[in-house]
Amino acid sequence: MWIRQLGGISYNFTVVWTWGEEGEEGREENIPARFYLIIEERNKRKVHKFECLETVEKDLVHLCGVHQRLHPSREYLRDLEKIAALDPKLKPGKPTADIAIPVRLMLPRAVMTKCVKVLVDVHKADKKIRSEWENYDPSKEKQELGTKSLRCTFVLQPMAADFGEDEATSEMIQTMRALTTDGMSFSLAASWLLLENKLRGTERAKRKAFGELMGSFFNGTPRPREPLIPSYDLPMKDQPLQLGAVHLLCVSVLHPRDFEAMFSAIVATQTTTKLSIRMQIMPVEAPVYGHWWKWLAYGVFSKRARLNSSVESLALASIGSMTVEDIDIFNAVLASDHPEEHIYRTSRGEIDERDATLKAGARIRWELDDRGQPQQGSRAVILDLPVTSVRTFSDDGKSQWLDAVVPGYGRCQVQRKDLIFSQSRAVNASPNGLQELKIAFDKDEMPESDGLPRFLAAVGGSLKHLTLEGPMEELDPDTISQTCPNLETLSVLGYFVDIRLDFSQYHEHNQPLPPLKCNWNSVTELEADLSDPSNPIARSARRLRVRLFPDWWGNWTQTPADYRPSVVDADVSELLGMLEANKTLEYVEIVFPVRYAQYMTDIRKHHLTPVNRGLHLATEAKIAFLSVLSSLVVSHDTSKKRKSQAQQVHLPMPDQHVLAKIFAFAAPNVLRQVFVRKTRDRDFDRERIQVVI
Repeated sequence: MWIRQLGGISYNFTVVWTWGEEGEEGREENIPARFYLIIEERNKRKVHKFECLETVEKDLVHLCGVHQRLHPSREYLRDLEKIAALDPKLKPGKPTADIAIPVRLMLPRAVMTKCVKVLVDVHKADKKIRSEWENYDPSKEKQELGTKSLRCTFVLQPMAADFGEDEATSEMIQTMRALTTDGMSFSLAASWLLLENKLRGTERAKRKAFGELMGSFFNGTPRPREPLIPSYDLPMKDQPLQLGAVHLLCVSVLHPRDFEAMFSAIVATQTTTKLSIRMQIMPVEAPVYGHWWKWLAYGVFSKRARLNSSVESLALASIGSMTVEDIDIFNAVLASDHPEEHIYRTSRGEIDERDATLKAGARIRWELDDRGQPQQGSRAVILDLPVTSVRTFSDDGKSQWLDAVVPGYGRCQVQRKDLIFSQSRAVNASPNGLQELKIAFDKDEMPESDGLPRFLAAVGGSLKHLTLEGPMEELDPDTISQTCPNLETLSVLGYFVDIRLDFSQYHEHNQPLPPLKCNWNSVTELEADLSDPSNPIARSARRLRVRLFPDWWGNWTQTPADYRPSVVDADVSELLGMLEANKTLEYVEIVFPVRYAQYMTDIRKHHLTPVNRGLHLATEAKIAFLSVLSSLVVSHDTSKKRKSQAQQVHLPMPDQHVLAKIFAFAAPNVLRQVFVRKTRDRDFDRERIQVVI
């Protein structure tokens, strides 16, 4: 196990892609202060023979267990002393500064897909490290270590299980299922929803494998992530549950039944708060889109999902269709008090829908005809593990076999004797529903998006953060502020302009969101809006990316109806005027072809100029000010000595509101960052996948 050494072409590619070319102005890059262990790909054909894979468990325990406390090397301690000497606050004999350093293991996809067993070794290391720290006796620590002024503790963090665009194998499914069931945490679980050939031999084998794959990612049992070293609990707000994020890549051959199986597992998941799904549905498959929107409504937005699901953040990428008809189907599910009966068009049951656990060994009838009856000759699937969050519906109260939505399988028939019904269930559902949503339309096709206003009207009430990306039909910006009244941030990523608006000032003063009158697709019009201090767009804009090209560039197949190719000279002139007038933008990134590099100097003059927003004043400064102020407050003591001192005092103690104003005024201003980046026509793919501004 070692840090990967890059050479030659690999090194040059990484440097240029990440930090730009020589002579190019830098741009903002957040480099996390984390320690990554990377297993190197020396020979992709012999990945299974990597010697380093055989020592993963041992190496992780050695680095992140108590060995770092009990047996630190002399070289390590000497280097810590050198580091401590750089900070005058760290002195020998003073209380030791103990720094927790997050350590994350990174596996190349070739290793991940061909050597799934390494995940088992990491899980074993997790358990050993946890056991060592639970039994650790600080008194055994070397005495001389207590006199040092700096100490580091390496804390192993959840790794990413990213299987990329490789087919899901039987080994991968079974390993992930066993590890998640046993409580192993991952920062990311990502998979292509395409099973390997041998798992697609029969429809029954496919259904069982797909159900187990969904079960490895989504589970209805609450699984909060436990810190590996309790006394060194790093902030866990970004990953409070077992899986930091789940990313699913839907292939074009995905069957409608697979959508049903997928969202039947998502609707009551308790494993993650962040979900992203990339769609690859062919545009000719219009009926499939309606089916997709129906099950998306059930799995993420329905009343059942709001009561049971832990998902708070959803990203939908490569959307090819969001028509009015699609959203009518979507809304019908949201409006139903009995969504299962609505979706399957079954009669109302004598008993309301109930949640239950299906026992291990239970048989499920998974292959039903159009009337909801078992297909002749179909073999039942037998479950080897219990399945929670099974939802029964259309229950007459007496039949041996019941209709049920089984997570990972969709509609099935199960036997009443195999069900353990829930009396009450405490779940970690998001209290306010979905709070963050990203909608990204397909950039390679001509997506239909006339249903977007209705969609936002249906789901916008709970949203705090919204991102809209890609080619879409003209959307009245006012629709956003009207349908999403609780938005704190709005990001719009278009052809030539990416912008983020911050509405926190309106919420702080209990004001409604302002009307948004703007043209996202026009560089010229948007720059004019940003130059007007009275315009709500100018007051709310925080981050901006502008791409200036003299001719149509790229191959997005749908362009804005009123768009005309920009003229770089005129746009740069207006851009410079906007940077002079606007006092709210904190980050600006300008992209243009290499031949227009002469504008770089004029644009960069606006780098690190103050804007009308202050940073947080340091706590030490506030305490110092209050201590001085308190000594000047008029005393009410009646003694002559007190009166004599009080005669020299002229300052009453200000109230909390005045103090807040003083601190805000004293805080240093945020400095605007302006970055210029050159690009070439061949960089189209690079531009179209830029991160959210």
